[in-house]
Amino acid sequence: MKKYMIFTPVVYRVVVMSLCPIAVFAFLALQLWGMPGNLAMYAMAILPLSEIIGDWLIFDGLYKRGEKIPRFLMASTKGTTLIKQVVRVGRLRTLLYDLVFVGLAAVLGTWKFWGERGFLYQVLVHVTMIIVLFSTAQLGVLITRFFQGYLWNIVVATSIQWLVSFMGYWLSEYAIWLLIVFGIVSILSLLIHEWIIQKRITEGFFDEGYETGV
Repeated sequence: MKKYMIFTPVVYRVVVMSLCPIAVFAFLALQLWGMPGNLAMYAMAILPLSEIIGDWLIFDGLYKRGEKIPRFLMASTKGTTLIKQVVRVGRLRTLLYDLVFVGLAAVLGTWKFWGERGFLYQVLVHVTMIIVLFSTAQLGVLITRFFQGYLWNIVVATSIQWLVSFMGYWLSEYAIWLLIVFGIVSILSLLIHEWIIQKRITEGFFDEGYETGV
């Protein structure tokens, strides 16, 4: 975790790791205090949005062939190991945030649209929501790491945000199916992430053009 904190820029730590969680908590509190609308789902949608945009601040175009990762990171096994560790710790932190805030929403009882379906069904929906948040964030990051610049990042991040925002209308009826679908998406995304990061490290993260300066 210490290496992860050192590797991440200050703006990432302030916005993604601090301000966004505060915003999520504020939305949940407003929902609890009787504000109209499905604020809890909008709160949850902030999580993948912040993860995708935050990833751009650290790994802008990481998977893009020819991306110029600093040579000092590629000069030894320690540098390549650091990249892997930062990527993996980032995933664990994402999952932890999802667990904490979905759990907080469950404790506060902010998702009133589930009705009287019983405790076990509510547990199922909460677990499904965690998987949805994590998988959509990983899928969004997987896409945006192939592009440099903020434009594609914003397009993908906002699309994921809207998808998650509307998920509340489907959760109560299709929780099992959503759990299966997004569970598969999550597993595939993680496997592809691991395959690509290893492939890029093997290739040195730069192509012949980077070597020759072309």
